[in-house]
Amino acid sequence: PNRPGSPHQRARKKTRGRQLQYHSMSMGLVQQVIHGSEDEEGEGSSRKSAASQYDGRLHIEGYLPYEGLVGVEVLIHIHGCNTSIGFASKSLAQLWTFGNFPNHIKPVIFSWPTGQLLAYPLAQSIGAESDLTASALRETILGFARLGVKTFHFQTHSMGARLFLYALPVIEDLFALRSPSAPRQADSFIREQQQPSAQGLSETEEGFRRRLRMATVTLMNPEYGLHKFVASQAKMLKSV
Repeated sequence: PNRPGSPHQRARKKTRGRQLQYHSMSMGLVQQVIHGSEDEEGEGSSRKSAASQYDGRLHIEGYLPYEGLVGVEVLIHIHGCNTSIGFASKSLAQLWTFGNFPNHIKPVIFSWPTGQLLAYPLAQSIGAESDLTASALRETILGFARLGVKTFHFQTHSMGARLFLYALPVIEDLFALRSPSAPRQADSFIREQQQPSAQGLSETEEGFRRRLRMATVTLMNPEYGLHKFVASQAKMLKSV
């Protein structure tokens, strides 16, 4: 299939008296285009200089490669009260099926002790507004960050919003701050996703502080007081 003149290398089509040629960009042809042929003069020196920097791969500006979790964004879904992990999985799968979500965003369910229907007050105080649950959410974020994920989306339903907003002061220091007069601190850091390793990050929590990006937060049918949200958590969300 790689022989010169084969159908895979060349196809011809006549259009209004013109003969157009289409060439498949094999690696040999790409190297010839970038490096130049031996008998070319003038531009030969500059092309030879480019050849010394060419590593055999095509490079596209702004392209984020999929190498493990590098370039991947994670959406953490936090379900509501009286919800099993099985039901939450079905609901999220249905949403993901009908929604037009990009392939590089991967959904994850953060399951927490939601209790039963009659234990609603306990689910609020012991489950959602719990330091242990907030710490578990922080460890979940750090776990993905250690694997190379730097951009996070959060999606909550019902009492899941209470859990997320209660945990927000616990996880807020992991995410870069946003200010009206300055670009996001995370924007320059996100470019490091083009590298196969999380350069500049350590395995410790301190190494991730203010280095991650909170891209979106979606609160679906939130079980949380509006006035309390506006007075406190809304301001904190706007800062990141």
